[in-house]
Amino acid sequence: MRYPKRLPPHLSGTSFAVAEGLEAGLTGKQLLGRSVRVPSRGVRGPAGAELNLAARGRALSWVTPGSVVSHSTAARLWGFPLPAWLGNDPAVHITRPGTLHAPRRREVIGHSALLHPDETTVHDGVRL
Repeated sequence: MRYPKRLPPHLSGTSFAVAEGLEAGLTGKQLLGRSVRVPSRGVRGPAGAELNLAARGRALSWVTPGSVVSHSTAARLWGFPLPAWLGNDPAVHITRPGTLHAPRRREVIGHSALLHPDETTVHDGVRL
């Protein structure tokens, strides 16, 4: 079996979960190689690429089933007006379902809450 030498096009401009990379034909070694960076456990992104907020939050919202990007991060992705101190926050807010502990990851502010299915949606590939 031949493995891709570069990231597949659909993964080259965004963050992605390790499982997505494996499904795309990347090996475990490639997922730790020079073509990717590791912004957080279970998450990979293209090396050298500056990822926008949606790309950074995308994989984080899919790593744990039921998790969503929330709070001011979700508001920014929806384009809601926010005060400057919230609009420039570099952290990504992630909320896990109430049965799980709040996530603890680099560049993530974790929350835990009861999430009803009709309160969540997917916008630009990001679960909000």
